Amino acid sequence: MKKIIVLILSVIMCFACIPLVACGGNTDPGWTTTGTLEKDADGNVIFDNVEIRLSHVVTSEDKDVLESLISDFNREYRDRISVIPNSIKEESFETDIAKRITNNNNAPDFIMSHQAGQKQLFDLKMLQPYDDVMRESGITLSLDDYSKSLSTYSKYGGDELYSVPCDAQSMMVLYNKKLLKACGYENLPSSHAELKAMAETVKNKGYTPIAWSASMEQFQTYMFITALMQNGVKLYDASSYRAAWASDAENLAAIKSAVQAVKDLSDISSANRSVKDILNDFLNDRSLFYVALPWNMRSTLQAYANKYTDGKIDAVSESIGGTSIAKWFAVDPEKDYAATVYGDAHFFAITRSVTDITKKAAICEFVKWFTSKSSVQVKWGETGHLSVCNKVVSDDAYSENFFTNNYVSRFYPDINKFACTGQNPHFGDLRTYLGQIVITALNSANTSSVDDIIKSNQDKYNGQIEIAGM
Repeated sequence: MKKIIVLILSVIMCFACIPLVACGGNTDPGWTTTGTLEKDADGNVIFDNVEIRLSHVVTSEDKDVLESLISDFNREYRDRISVIPNSIKEESFETDIAKRITNNNNAPDFIMSHQAGQKQLFDLKMLQPYDDVMRESGITLSLDDYSKSLSTYSKYGGDELYSVPCDAQSMMVLYNKKLLKACGYENLPSSHAELKAMAETVKNKGYTPIAWSASMEQFQTYMFITALMQNGVKLYDASSYRAAWASDAENLAAIKSAVQAVKDLSDISSANRSVKDILNDFLNDRSLFYVALPWNMRSTLQAYANKYTDGKIDAVSESIGGTSIAKWFAVDPEKDYAATVYGDAHFFAITRSVTDITKKAAICEFVKWFTSKSSVQVKWGETGHLSVCNKVVSDDAYSENFFTNNYVSRFYPDINKFACTGQNPHFGDLRTYLGQIVITALNSANTSSVDDIIKSNQDKYNGQIEIAGM
């Protein structure tokens, strides 16, 4: 689905007559502001039953928590602001939002979606900046308050703020402390070589070293792209979006190193297993490491608690710890990029649909509340999402929370080493064809060389860019 989004959106644009600079030089920004703000004696905006519509991409176990937090906000701001949420699946999010805005049919006032996908909407002038409403309302959102590794994506190369970072997420890694000790280890590995040696030992002891599944989409995206970045791979050219995975000798060598690093571990601990099987291994104390999705963290730990600690989840930390895939695949663990963890991050953006200045101010109020209020981010962190607000992560309530302290912060030990896709409107194709490299390489029936696999997928990815007319 993702690989045809750009083409679909191009068709939408052709029939919608949206004012783009590229289509005849029209400099209309595509959005307007109406109305005036009412303020009290202290200069604070007066909100009187303002409704704002939010479309978000959260659809898994974390969806109920997100909408519960929205309900908390609505209670706190009763009779002033009410957020009306609407959930849309990730694979159709950008296309759906573009259609709704273009057709003025159930269009959201603001969105919470992955950073990578918002570039497409920005290019189509579906978003508007926060700057004017922040100046008018005094409700400010400063990028200095958020992780630099993510806030760098917020302005799309210009001076105006279009997207506000909310969180970060990649792969959850849990480990069994009892098995670690039973296999003769006191410490976790700090390099690929150490992990490989440990996996051999664990396997010889009769346990599963790493319970992971290549059938999981995120294995192909989060996991493998992390392996690539830990070996210094350049995913694409920032100007043309084209890839040089095979045509650049240095890049090719780095990709082959990443593929081999994943294969090293999969040869010892097969990734060709079902999600159900790897979970059973973990819940039955048969696997040292368990790699899964972070938003399933709480239910997974609760399932373990139900089995071993009479349902007391706080007691689980005595047996189960959290760690990171940082340096798992790096051939040279001393390189600065060796500790990179790749994943997604949710960002908030205002759509061009909303025009009323008071609604825009209400959006700023909610975004600030959600991203920078510690009690909110604690609850959101319990779903496996790491806060990227500097004030929050330094707050005791957040850092001492059972889930964020023992698990979430361990998944991503250095938020400034967390990487997203960046400003690439072809992110869906990028992930698809990079993922095919590792899936094909791990397939026992494959007869192609790694070089040919990489070259084939490079050409397919670049071909999609040509089809899109880039």
